[in-house]
Amino acid sequence: DMVRARRIAAALLLAAAALLGAPTTSAAQRPIEERRAAPANGPIRIHQYGGSLSIVGSSSDSIVVTGTVHEIGGDRFYISATPQGSKLGIWPQQADTLPPSHLEIRVPRNSSVWIKTVSADVLVNDVTGGVDVYSVSGQIDVTGSPRELFAETMAGDVRADVATRSARLRTASGAITVRGRIADAAAQSVSGAVGVTSDDIERRMRALAVLRLVADPGHPQRPPSVMGMPPLGPSV
Repeated sequence: DMVRARRIAAALLLAAAALLGAPTTSAAQRPIEERRAAPANGPIRIHQYGGSLSIVGSSSDSIVVTGTVHEIGGDRFYISATPQGSKLGIWPQQADTLPPSHLEIRVPRNSSVWIKTVSADVLVNDVTGGVDVYSVSGQIDVTGSPRELFAETMAGDVRADVATRSARLRTASGAITVRGRIADAAAQSVSGAVGVTSDDIERRMRALAVLRLVADPGHPQRPPSVMGMPPLGPSV
């Protein structure tokens, strides 16, 4: 009857209005500019899923984040800074993946920085505290004078042009390029080349040994290119 038809139509209109007003999980890109006070030599943990990430050491006593961030639903950029340490980034918790974000993060120069990405390329410059970078497929490029450096990526290249007391560099299928002055260096690639140009006399013979190993075409089944580091996988 007419009354029943009107009730059904009203219910449909209410349902449509509720759907239109419901929150969505579509990706949203926005510019970002965040600043937090941070200790001069405290630890900083940074997570970024994809895109590009540039970390720059500065004389400021703050963490300053600029760029564009891609967020989905509840997976939003976060930043927390305390006297004990800081953490920030964009990482999927509710979604399976995230679109790329492109961030520059300026940190106090003496901070110890720990970075994790999936596909984001990482550039670190002028950080004098410890630098520790891990990525699944992103490239890693570090310059400056970190106290010590650890960099590992499974499918990306690693480039280091540094003056440091210790460097540990690993990749599975990428190439490694090492320059600068390194008192204790170790570099390893399972299937990529390792190229070393070092001014450090203490480790010159070890660097030359790696170059001979990489350049020798007579050993197609040679073990991973290694300088002072155990292999990622079984030797062949």
